Amino acid sequence: AVGTEPSPTVTVEDRLDGTESDSRQARIRADKRVASRRLRGWGYEFRYPTFREGYADGVAEYRRTKG
Repeated sequence: AVGTEPSPTVTVEDRLDGTESDSRQARIRADKRVASRRLRGWGYEFRYPTFREGYADGVAEYRRTKG
């Protein structure tokens, strides 16, 4: 699930100043963010209003089945 609130981003200046750790740089390069507004515009309907609800439900389901 994807929320409607944008997640924090790192500016180009932050990326270029060389102060980011190697692990942070790897995460930045692997960023898989998508525009939920665009997906909704195409008619996609999310199961959960935000990632928080989806994550909580996923954890609860995992605990029920693996518990």
